[in-house]
Amino acid sequence: MADESLKKFGEELKSQREKKAISLNEIHDKTRIDAKYLSEIENGNFDVLPEVYIRAFLRKYANMIEVDEEDIISKYEIAKGEGSEEVDQKKLKKIELDKVADEKPPGTYDDLEGEVPKKQEETTDDKNKNVVLLGTFVLISLIVVILYFFFFSNSSEEIIIEKPIDEIVSGKTEVQSESKVEVTQKKSESKPQTKTPASAPVTVSHDSLNLRINAIDTAWMRITIDNKFGDEFTLNPRLSKTLKAKTNFKLLIGNAGGVELYLNGKKLPKFGKKGEIKNISVDASGIHYMRIKKP
Repeated sequence: MADESLKKFGEELKSQREKKAISLNEIHDKTRIDAKYLSEIENGNFDVLPEVYIRAFLRKYANMIEVDEEDIISKYEIAKGEGSEEVDQKKLKKIELDKVADEKPPGTYDDLEGEVPKKQEETTDDKNKNVVLLGTFVLISLIVVILYFFFFSNSSEEIIIEKPIDEIVSGKTEVQSESKVEVTQKKSESKPQTKTPASAPVTVSHDSLNLRINAIDTAWMRITIDNKFGDEFTLNPRLSKTLKAKTNFKLLIGNAGGVELYLNGKKLPKFGKKGEIKNISVDASGIHYMRIKKP
């Protein structure tokens, strides 16, 4: 039953494409999706690729034939048996309500079951919370400044101003250990001089990996940062995207030869050809290849 539904779904896609007089080659030229995969989709054969690619290709296909992406995905899920017509109808109703809300002026949302006014009230509450938080922060800052000048402005003791950690780590300044020794001698001249132990190295907690992705061809990719899902997008030629992580990146790329990777400013070696699907991991040691999970 599911195969018949998928076949019928593919025929509907083909019918809508032919009504717009758009060929498979035109879709291929603009989306870089292999024409044979597009043909298999229209024939109802959705086992030729992993699920994540099918959904991405369906969205591209929908854009090319000027059909709503979410509507196509909903119909696909119903054809697979993962959704229901009732759920699909609710989604379509919500899309229609959102469109009507955008067209109507403020104060005319009586027929939208109270959804838009509720959103406006939530937005107002968020703004009020932000104002309260900002006022609290300013008040605390003023109290800290007053206490500082009250207790420390007239103090006769010499105060050592530590240099910022960022400057110490980046090497812009040097730690002036000699001045600290002189201050210690002033405070306790009667005590014998002792050798000050070397301070422990400073550990800075921030993202240590910087990955820049340059697109030389259209490429779809799914990114996982530090073992947490990051983003899923298509990168067009001559565009780039920069990502940061503490330990590693995982990339599922649909056009491996269409991108260049730079880790902390250093170009990484090529890891695939144009049109190849690659699943890789990038960490401080370089690129590691992983298997592609198929359904």
